[in-house]
Amino acid sequence: MKLYLIGGGGFALEVLETIIEAHPDLEIAGVFDDDTRLARENSTGAPYLGTSEDFVNETPPDSLYAIAIGDNAVRMELDKRYSAEGKRAFTVIHPTASISPRASIAEGGYIAAFAFIGPRSQIGRHCIVNVGASIGHNAVLEDFAQVCPGARSL
Repeated sequence: MKLYLIGGGGFALEVLETIIEAHPDLEIAGVFDDDTRLARENSTGAPYLGTSEDFVNETPPDSLYAIAIGDNAVRMELDKRYSAEGKRAFTVIHPTASISPRASIAEGGYIAAFAFIGPRSQIGRHCIVNVGASIGHNAVLEDFAQVCPGARSL
């Protein structure tokens, strides 16, 4: 199965390495990013395939994607556009993350290494729970929120 990475900066490298570790069966088809300088060199080493709009126009309607961009507003706009076109968001969870079976994680999120998600927590669409962050029981992260490395939500 092919997965497209949206974003080619430093955070994308972190997301890419997590995908490779957690899902060695997935093929990283390439990177889409509006910074066309990444065509010459991007941090992921995956082929640069074009801009975020090219992703809509040059991939099949049901293409699988992971947004590897830290800006919450940008993730929201891209998800809105891609969902309208039938693209499918992929949730990336690092194998060392500790997630309660009673927690819920919506599509498109990124749960980083050593993160903790407590029971009955709700993680919204395209949320980022970064390295070592801790989300306590019953916590709610709204769509497109971000918890910084090492932060704790009680």
